[in-house]
Amino acid sequence: MIGRGPPADALLDGFARFRREAWPGLSEHYRRLARRAQAARTMIVACADARVDPQTIFAAGPGELFVVRNVANIVPPYEPDERSHGTSAALEFAVRILKVRQIVVLGHSRCEGVRALLQGAGRKGQDFLEPWLCIAEPVLWPVPAGVADRDLERHFEEGVIRLSLANIQTFPWVAERVKAGGLTLTGYHFDIASGRCGGSRRPVRSRWSRKPRPASLPAVCPDTGRRGVRRRRCGPARSGWRRLRARSR
Repeated sequence: MIGRGPPADALLDGFARFRREAWPGLSEHYRRLARRAQAARTMIVACADARVDPQTIFAAGPGELFVVRNVANIVPPYEPDERSHGTSAALEFAVRILKVRQIVVLGHSRCEGVRALLQGAGRKGQDFLEPWLCIAEPVLWPVPAGVADRDLERHFEEGVIRLSLANIQTFPWVAERVKAGGLTLTGYHFDIASGRCGGSRRPVRSRWSRKPRPASLPAVCPDTGRRGVRRRRCGPARSGWRRLRARSR
């Protein structure tokens, strides 16, 4: 065991069951995987929510999916600089090194990351969470008048999926592969309660990015009215989601 502190009994018990029940039937497959480099053909960008496991949802086995997970399944726009970019680094690895053929953005119902985007990350989420969620701020306005109260939450969840797909296309080596027909972009929304997964197999173009846009494109913070790049530390938008908050009280 690596690290200090009390043992994670549940994890160790789970590993013991894996060795006892699953390993005998999977051992040869793992040995084959160990003899060669990984060769996943699909990349999944999913939310870190513990209730939504891409490998389970898509019935995939070891070695089939290259998965990156973060809060609210957000993909930032192309911003090559000296800062740390975990999701962007995973995207580059998948597209330029693994040569994946498909990228899937997997969102889901009752997403607490999207809810934090709507309501603000709170006092304890200011260091990293609030700036991260600000990337997805454009989905908050305008809200179409025809969206019913019961559909507002899903509207925003699907908006983040579309925005992430649009941001993926700002990476030049992604755009080149998509244009050449060697890479497809797909968005899915998984409903936790029903187990249904809706989406489109067609490449998605969102209303925020009909063409790949530069990362420095300014956005307007609805609270301050100031213009700035997407990574700006902005508060939640006040228009459009009051109905959702009122309904949840």
